[in-house]
Amino acid sequence: MSDTTNTGTVHDYILLTLFTGLRKQEGAQLKWNDVDLNSKTLTVPITKNNEPLTIPLSTFLATLLKRRYKTKTNEYVFAGTGKHGYLIEPKRVLSRIEELSKLSFTLHDLREPLRR
Repeated sequence: MSDTTNTGTVHDYILLTLFTGLRKQEGAQLKWNDVDLNSKTLTVPITKNNEPLTIPLSTFLATLLKRRYKTKTNEYVFAGTGKHGYLIEPKRVLSRIEELSKLSFTLHDLREPLRR
C-alpha cells in the first residue's frame, strides 16, 4: 500500500470515527458486508455491550464510503497491510494532527459529545 493510499485510508477512517462516534476498533474492523450503501447505514455487529448497532449515514459519509468501495482491496472498509488486514491505529498521523492543531486528543476523545 502506498503512502498516498494509506494517507487516504487514515483520513477517511478519522472522519468516519469523528462523525459516527464509533470506537477506534469498531471503525478499523468495519467490514464491507456491514455497510449498506443503498439504505445509507452501517452496522457494528458486536459492540462493547454485545449488542448490534446500526447507524444512519449522512450524505457526506455515504459519499466517502462509496468512493472507498470503488477501490476496495479486501473485506475491510479501512484495509491495512498487517496480518489482520485492517488499519491499525494511526498513531503517527494522530501525532501530526496534534502537532499542527496544538490540541491534544485521542480517538476516544472524539466520542465525548455523544455521551449523555
